[in-house]
Amino acid sequence: MNLVSDFVSGERDVKSEGQTYLPALSGMTSKEYDAFKARANFFPVTSKTCSGLLGAVFYKAPEVALPEKVAYLKDSATVEGQSMSDVAVKVVKGLLEYGRAGVLVDRPAGGGKPYLVVYDGDDICNWDTTSSEPFVVLEEEVFARDPDDKYTLKEVEQYRELAIASDGTYVVNVWQEVKDPKTKKESWQIVESVQPTKNGRPLTEIPFACATPDGLSFEIDKPPLYDLASVNHKHYMHSADLSDAVHVCCYPTPFIAAEIDNSDGNLTFNLGAKSAWVLPQGSNAGFVEVDGKSLTYVENILNRLEDQAVNIGARFVTQSKISTGVETAKGSEIRESQATEMLSSILVVTESLLNWATKTCAEWENADPSEVSIKLNKDLVKNGMDANMVNALFAGYLKGALSAEALYKNLNEANMYGIDSTFETEFASIEKRMKEQVKAQAPVADNQDPLAGA
Repeated sequence: MNLVSDFVSGERDVKSEGQTYLPALSGMTSKEYDAFKARANFFPVTSKTCSGLLGAVFYKAPEVALPEKVAYLKDSATVEGQSMSDVAVKVVKGLLEYGRAGVLVDRPAGGGKPYLVVYDGDDICNWDTTSSEPFVVLEEEVFARDPDDKYTLKEVEQYRELAIASDGTYVVNVWQEVKDPKTKKESWQIVESVQPTKNGRPLTEIPFACATPDGLSFEIDKPPLYDLASVNHKHYMHSADLSDAVHVCCYPTPFIAAEIDNSDGNLTFNLGAKSAWVLPQGSNAGFVEVDGKSLTYVENILNRLEDQAVNIGARFVTQSKISTGVETAKGSEIRESQATEMLSSILVVTESLLNWATKTCAEWENADPSEVSIKLNKDLVKNGMDANMVNALFAGYLKGALSAEALYKNLNEANMYGIDSTFETEFASIEKRMKEQVKAQAPVADNQDPLAGA
């Protein structure tokens, strides 16, 4: 079970987990539970928030600069031919879902160009990076051709062990369950062992790095989307309750209060305009209907959960001014900025991870790693500054109440300058434009052609 991953995947994956996310009501049969689950409305806020964040970040492709020998990585960074942008998407999605993501730098067993492999947090299942013989174990699911039917692919679970051997060299062991032909018993065995090299010499470090939203580390923490998925889960369960209640109560139930002889068991009462009931004198008949008060209570719970989920999702995108209670202005500012700070941290960490991996590829290919530069689009996490604030800053500068350095600092923190901007370059450019404007506005002498060059 992975709460965040399943709710990011959507309704099909959540409902396929059955009672993991939606316990059956007491006394329900299997058939009744299937109907109960099918009627439950699924609110896809977690999946839409995740896809919305990825779309907002990657609507601009990452800026990728690479030395010529590894330039192929921009368009084909993996064995499957995925681009560096695709790899970045997988890393950011992994950090949002699992709170961890890893990248392995590898190359074909027989030699060849290095490539990248991305692992989700739940695939990084064991590690020790502090001992004299460090190792990392990665869980993988691969497809193999069925030996009895060449048209059928079988999913095989295996583990990739990245280790530094006793002689200090890097080795990769692939473990699979193998059936003994004699005893028919299965046991885990190494089915492949490879020793990658750099310039023909064995490596002495494991070319794998793990990232969390806080930096390059193997630490396990709560995934950033966990709170949202948790609210989404509660909404799913309450929605099932409401849908089931509506299903049970939506049809009025007829009742008859009378002394009726039905000893032969053939008495029936049909409903409809063409039917008539002949009842003994003094009988009473009618319909039992739900007044809807209890359903309204459940509907209110669903509405509150939807509002809470939307607010949590919105804070990943913008510093919303919606408050969930009474708090100080500073407390509200801190609370509202946490999500955008988390997303900003994820993007910075992703950059670090991809730059490390790509520089490792460059070193393996005898290219200059300093020529590697990968930058992600961070427009989504930029702190905006409205026109009134900009005007106030410039007014303070023009009146001498604010230094040029302070003006630049405020505008730069609001991301109004480019990433390579400096105070010196910006004010040199401003000074140049001001001189050009003064020159253009200078009076023209009577004997001077206004169109003549200066």
